[in-house]
Amino acid sequence: MHKEFAKNGLKKNMPVPQAPEGEMPNREPDEDQVLEELAQEFIELYRAGKIPEDLDIEAICQDGDFIELTREFPLEAALRIYIAEQRCQEAEAGAKRNLEEQVKRRGTLPKSQRSNLAVNPSPDYRNMTSEEFRKLEQQYKRMAMAGKKVNL
Repeated sequence: MHKEFAKNGLKKNMPVPQAPEGEMPNREPDEDQVLEELAQEFIELYRAGKIPEDLDIEAICQDGDFIELTREFPLEAALRIYIAEQRCQEAEAGAKRNLEEQVKRRGTLPKSQRSNLAVNPSPDYRNMTSEEFRKLEQQYKRMAMAGKKVNL
């Protein structure tokens, strides 16, 4: 891809950087001249080894965000900023996907049947002493006499 670019330069259908609205440039930039300058800068960066091999130059040159960056920064800085922004967006999207997958996995786990309320432990009748058993028996009798339901 980069070798082809180094031979052919930029295509003519690349958007041409223009002055922001409200600002009138001193002279009308010549589209061919602007493209040729950008192509020359790309070629110099490529030959210097400053462009990653996996970079899709044609796609970048058609992206309006990259064109904006070339208006504000030198080409090398614009490339670095654009690549960093793209990686950040990819990482953000990846984090969102991971979070969604994690939520789905957790949703398939069985839910606890216990409530989070404290529950009185049921009395251990086998290990009770005689004294504890009498106290519990009297407590149940008082509750029954008061009209409360007693569950044994």
